[in-house]
Amino acid sequence: MISPNDIKEIYLEIGAFFWGGPNYRITTVLGSCVSICIWHPQKKIGGICHYAMPGYREKRRAKLNSRYGDDVIWMMLDKIKMSNTIPKEYVTKIFGGANVIINDNNILNIGQKNVIKAFERTKKAGFLINTQDVGGTKSRKLSFDLWSGDVWMKKLG
Repeated sequence: MISPNDIKEIYLEIGAFFWGGPNYRITTVLGSCVSICIWHPQKKIGGICHYAMPGYREKRRAKLNSRYGDDVIWMMLDKIKMSNTIPKEYVTKIFGGANVIINDNNILNIGQKNVIKAFERTKKAGFLINTQDVGGTKSRKLSFDLWSGDVWMKKLG
């Protein structure tokens, strides 16, 4: 069991990706961005992203950028491979994608595009989605405990 003194708290900024072991709690706040939280129940390892845009190319670039949903899946798959695990062994949770950027015609719903990308890419990579809370018009605050896999979410506003 993790002692409270051993817990390291990390705040995940927009466009960031974090991977770690059981002594981490990661928090972030999402608007139109999306977080994919993955956790391995036996190894007590996992990761979380906070991507801002779905992507702009399907081809993998030499340097991955965690601001894009396309790239962050590759980053997760790299960590999974290094951990000698496979995507379907992970508990996978997807959050965010609110329509918080309002314009006159509501044409640019980046949140919706981010959510679509999250589901397309996780499914293609072999993840099984266990929990989701996506869309809407309210931002979300997340707290992800890597010792338990629990994600605590609160809608803001």
